[in-house]
Amino acid sequence: KSAKLRATGCAVYANSTEPQAIRLDKGSEMEASLVCAVGGVKAKTTAISPAPTTDCPVLSDPLSARVAPEIGVCDATNLEIKSGTVELKAGRYCGGLKITGDAHVTFELGEYVISDGILEVSGKATVAGENVAFYLHGEKALLNFTGDSTISLTGAASGTMAGLLFFEDRSSSVGRTHRINSANAHTLTGTIYFPNGNLRIDPNASVAQNSAYTAIIANKVEINEGPTLVLNDDYGETNVPVPEGIRTSSQVVLVQ
Repeated sequence: KSAKLRATGCAVYANSTEPQAIRLDKGSEMEASLVCAVGGVKAKTTAISPAPTTDCPVLSDPLSARVAPEIGVCDATNLEIKSGTVELKAGRYCGGLKITGDAHVTFELGEYVISDGILEVSGKATVAGENVAFYLHGEKALLNFTGDSTISLTGAASGTMAGLLFFEDRSSSVGRTHRINSANAHTLTGTIYFPNGNLRIDPNASVAQNSAYTAIIANKVEINEGPTLVLNDDYGETNVPVPEGIRTSSQVVLVQ
């Protein structure tokens, strides 16, 4: 409902064979360089530009060969930051990581393993980091950005997670929901990779519009109740590489 996807230099690709592999409800719009579905499309004819193609071939997961990072020992357990200005170092955060209240947190460069708990940013908290990547390890590891929080994150430029911003544990169950509801989630540069998880984007605000590029591979993507998700393709404006298999003739691909 009243959701918009702006991906003028990118492609939207749905692997689902269902009659509503791509579905746009009242007031929703989708704009991309290519819209392709293995199954069917339910939308007003004027809601999708260009007109979608159906009966497309199934695409394989372009990141299926990517290796998960080393897990390591716990560097912190059940860490919650409610206020102040804090710099966090890369490492393993067991029991999740919660940043709430009016905390200002900067992630130093490196890989962050969030184990068996939620990566939560809520309230009026602000988080920022360049050359950072988050591996969500374990069944309870979910993404939850809500409230008036401000998100400015740029993915890994090198290393095991190069090109990735978020990487979900492949052993997690299918259908878990990651959520971006932050009113100020303006910079999400890199690839969001949820091979089994659903991604729900539902703030009544624009999302990712300040990112050089954003790629999403997920089991299901839901943009709901008023947000505008912007998928840019300014690849030359960042040192975060586009993972092999994503930047093709179809450019950025959403896989369902």
